[in-house]
Amino acid sequence: MLRRSALLIALSSAVFMSLSLGADSSSAATIRQAKSKNLVIPSTDQVKDLYVSGDNITVDSDVSGDLSIFGGTVMINGSVENSLFLAAGTVAVRGNVGRHVRIAGGTVAISGKIGGDLLVAGGTVSLTPEAEVGGDLYALSGSINVEGRVEGKTVISANSVSLNNELGPTTVRSESIQLLSKARIKGDFSYTSKNTAQVDSQAVIEGQTSHNLPSAADRGFGAILTLQYLLGLLGTFILAWFLLNLLPKTFTRIAQISQSKVLESTVIGLAIAILVPLLLIVLLFSVVGSPSAMLLGSLWLALVFAGSLIGKVLFGAVLMRLIKKAPITQLGWQDAALGIVVVSLFGLIPVFGGALKFFVFLWGLGVVGRFSRGLTDKKLSLEN
Repeated sequence: MLRRSALLIALSSAVFMSLSLGADSSSAATIRQAKSKNLVIPSTDQVKDLYVSGDNITVDSDVSGDLSIFGGTVMINGSVENSLFLAAGTVAVRGNVGRHVRIAGGTVAISGKIGGDLLVAGGTVSLTPEAEVGGDLYALSGSINVEGRVEGKTVISANSVSLNNELGPTTVRSESIQLLSKARIKGDFSYTSKNTAQVDSQAVIEGQTSHNLPSAADRGFGAILTLQYLLGLLGTFILAWFLLNLLPKTFTRIAQISQSKVLESTVIGLAIAILVPLLLIVLLFSVVGSPSAMLLGSLWLALVFAGSLIGKVLFGAVLMRLIKKAPITQLGWQDAALGIVVVSLFGLIPVFGGALKFFVFLWGLGVVGRFSRGLTDKKLSLEN
């Protein structure tokens, strides 16, 4: 059950993201991209559907539609009538949200009222006593402290869990679980842990309590989602951000190449992925080919790594340009963050997810191949 619940968190986040990005183009969407380090949407602004990206973002205005933000540090002070999507390093939601909230972040703090479901993945997550969730709570985290009220069911997978308010039927997977004095579970309480939950004498569990020991499969799955999975996403994004800032002209050229001949790029990527390993095998079995095989193998591994990363960045750029209705002219950290998260989350879906990841990889590998071929052709023309 915990495995399915944890998957539901990731898949629901991915579905919400795709729906947000594919919003009706006829709607009066407002797009704001920070031109400096700090971006403030003042309370005097009147916006319907708002899409924002930047380093430090503060939203003081009320949003009458949906709000989607990609940033470093994000603070929401205004209210959101419909749904809220956030992907940032540090997140603070102080305003109220009428419908659902989807958040991916490092440090997440929620003190507003949410009318629908809350799906959150973060390193540290906290719901203050003022916070309210009208629907269900699904959380993946390193540590989570729930002091706000949850009307619906609660499903949590984290290393450390603390509950201290009214919640509906609750399912938890964690190494450390605490039910403090104000905790009141209005239904069954089921938890999976190698340790016994610490339940305060004043805490109330209205339904049945069940304690399950984690199996080897559960331990591996939980570790992937709560630690390796999230750290892997963060590490990939940091590397992409570093390369984008280190090689801006290179990525501008890659963006230009990706605009045309997508099928050709994919076929080139497939050829590189299949034919180069075959050539390596032939060289390894030849007497004079071993040094060449080692060099070619190193180059091939570099191409594969670059193709995988660039494919995700390009995929994110495509999604961003669907919002902006503009061609891809350059690649930025927002494209990297969006592509890495979406491809990773959709990759959890059986069959379809694998096919999507494989296509993105081949496309990126092919674009890198075309870019490398362009450099070689340019060098040869200069020599002639």
